[in-house]
Amino acid sequence: MRNKVNTAIKKAKVSYYNSFFKSNRGNIKITWKGINTIFGKTPQPTKIHSLKISAKLLKEAGPIISASLTYIVNLSLTTGIFPDDWKIARVSPIYKDDIKTNPNNYRPISVLPIVGKLIERIVFNQLYGFLMEHDLLADAQSGFRPCHSTLTALLDITDDWFSNMDNGLLNGVLFLDLKKAFDTVDHEIPLRKLQLYRVDSTSLKWFQSYLTDRKERTVCKWLSI
Repeated sequence: MRNKVNTAIKKAKVSYYNSFFKSNRGNIKITWKGINTIFGKTPQPTKIHSLKISAKLLKEAGPIISASLTYIVNLSLTTGIFPDDWKIARVSPIYKDDIKTNPNNYRPISVLPIVGKLIERIVFNQLYGFLMEHDLLADAQSGFRPCHSTLTALLDITDDWFSNMDNGLLNGVLFLDLKKAFDTVDHEIPLRKLQLYRVDSTSLKWFQSYLTDRKERTVCKWLSI
């Protein structure tokens, strides 16, 4: 009897929230309030923190909120705007070794909102498929590609070195280890490359929005900055 009652309650909730999200499609603020209600969180009066939504909760609520999330993602892509709330990273310092009072002995771990990561994956799949379809990636690129890694890069370069040695040539190698490598990248370079690859103007606007105006907050054990 109890199982039947629980099943009936679950079906009623699914029916209610399906109706709720369909009727509020297009109203992002109300949609997020509904999502927070499902997760048992009290919505803030002016702002809903997407960092508090975990991947597990998003997956469990998927059947109910998928239509609304799809609308939000499509709205972001068609307007070329990446929401500011998805650009806020939570940075936690993780201790590595040596003296704990030295800030240099901590490794920063950045956590981004899961919804933002979701749209990142969608855009990556579409862009990567486009680049592969038109053969726009260099064969020597091993980073961020399926079936490629540092191992494939090493195999490729060592093959060239041994070939040079067999032909009586010398190998000159320069190794660079850049601190905060991603922070050294000029964002205008990948945007210009995407333009050369004939990515449309709305998509370029989206990538520019994605790369700019990012924020972070550092969270320590007893302190949030």
